[in-house]
Amino acid sequence: LKDEDSIRTAVKYSNLVVNFIGADYETKNFSYYDLHVDCARRIARICREMGVKQLVHFSAMNANLEPKEIYIPGGSNYLKSKALGEIAVREEFPNAIIIRPGEVHCFADRFINLYLSALRRSIADEIALYAFGETTFKAPVYVSDIVSATIKVLFDPTAAGQTFELIGPYSYQFGELVDWMYNKAYRGIGTGYARRTPGICYTLKTFWLEMYARIFRYQPRWNWEQLERTEATSDVLTGCKTFEDLEIEPRCFEDSSFVTLQMYDYHAPFRTSPDKVEPEPPKRYQHLRKDAKESSSIREIPEVLLNPLQVFKPAF
Repeated sequence: LKDEDSIRTAVKYSNLVVNFIGADYETKNFSYYDLHVDCARRIARICREMGVKQLVHFSAMNANLEPKEIYIPGGSNYLKSKALGEIAVREEFPNAIIIRPGEVHCFADRFINLYLSALRRSIADEIALYAFGETTFKAPVYVSDIVSATIKVLFDPTAAGQTFELIGPYSYQFGELVDWMYNKAYRGIGTGYARRTPGICYTLKTFWLEMYARIFRYQPRWNWEQLERTEATSDVLTGCKTFEDLEIEPRCFEDSSFVTLQMYDYHAPFRTSPDKVEPEPPKRYQHLRKDAKESSSIREIPEVLLNPLQVFKPAF
């Protein structure tokens, strides 16, 4: 990524380029700023110089220059770097398409698999969530829907210079969503599963995972940055284009997460269909949106709303 000749060789005969490069954690070789800002700027500049017709840059939902401070002093550095990366890309390649995906889930994701892992729970089978998961609303999006949208914007001349916020069709209270995932995988009913707020044991576990990853150069199972943007930050639409503008109907989380959740149902081979009782689906909410009159420019996005319970309305 620091070798410009290598990047030029990669895009030399390309007219369409998609920049997926990013990281959930920092290493001694690459910081968030290195990957999300410097490298993004370098790729955008080289694409412009090499005559690339269309560049798609992947950012992140809730990218913000001034994110709300929850776990990390000063707010998420990940979200800050993503916001700065958008500015850098647009400065070098003004017609670049920016995509801000929500929490992407699939068979081998870092969303469902994280919250259903044994390491994420305590010995008492309890799971620690910020504010019990009651103040955060998320709209997970299926990876195939992101792929479909990316292909569509690449060949849509009207998409040039636009920003797309791609999240699932409904928002869910985060705590209720985690409850449903456990019940769907038959790991929550009658097992002692419960939600609680983070305590000293959870803090020490997260600190240990981060230190272990740094010492042994290992990808951490989770870190404070991931918890800051996943558990403590609601998905808020800021007026940019969405799946609706692309005429794509994203799949709801309850349907698209079935295969991944089934992996955690260890008794599935011994359970007959007549005896199977489906858990109640999580309550669906309309997406939280900023005032349509406000600018969607990344420079003008204020802090993300911390307590959306007063403005969310059930979708049905």
